[in-house]
Amino acid sequence: GLMDMTGAEDGPPMMAGDAFADVAGGMFAAFGAMVALFDRERSGKGRHVDLALYDSLVSMMPVAACRALMAGETPKRTGSKHALSAPFGTYSAGDGSFTVAVLNDRLFARFATAIGAPELAEDPRFASDALRRQNEPALAQHIESWGAARGTQDAVAVLSEAGIPAAALYSVPEAWGSPQAQARGLASAVEHPALGTVTVPEQPVHFSDAPRGGRQSAPALGAHTQDILQQLWQNRESPDVR
Repeated sequence: GLMDMTGAEDGPPMMAGDAFADVAGGMFAAFGAMVALFDRERSGKGRHVDLALYDSLVSMMPVAACRALMAGETPKRTGSKHALSAPFGTYSAGDGSFTVAVLNDRLFARFATAIGAPELAEDPRFASDALRRQNEPALAQHIESWGAARGTQDAVAVLSEAGIPAAALYSVPEAWGSPQAQARGLASAVEHPALGTVTVPEQPVHFSDAPRGGRQSAPALGAHTQDILQQLWQNRESPDVR
């Protein structure tokens, strides 16, 4: 389903850029385990938690689910544009691309003024979100003509100043090196005995009174074998070990 929705309108289905099913499965598994543990505290009963990667990925497509289950539709590929709203997607600037998200008439009027074309808000082709999506190619010409005359960061700054949700399109290294990623501590340095200092991702959730960083590198194969065997020998009379 995810591949069937992804890609250019006139192109074949495409894979997503990363292992989203694996991530979704891990998150739903952690959620299920925490709920079961909380329930055990109240009821005293444990539970078996059953999860499938397929189920997790299908559940990560909420808009598509509404369209398929409630409206009987088959979502089509729409490239880098939102399937239902416009302007909502990626547009070209003079030195790259930027994204915008306009979801209502009030925001569209503000957006039209920001790009120096207030008359677009009065154009009957763009009088509603549904009409703007239907006539998105004509609308895109105005947006990209405006964007071509300025850089990506300038376009984003103008739109953000007007209260329009907008962002530059980053490469993966740019995303990891962005001010947001650095301010949130999304990666940290770890000392590895063979590789030296390496930068590794952190999990994104912050907890109070739990500073980030200070992680240890993954142990080498067999690194703790002797310690574990020694502990087992020392505790060999314990009923738990026997």
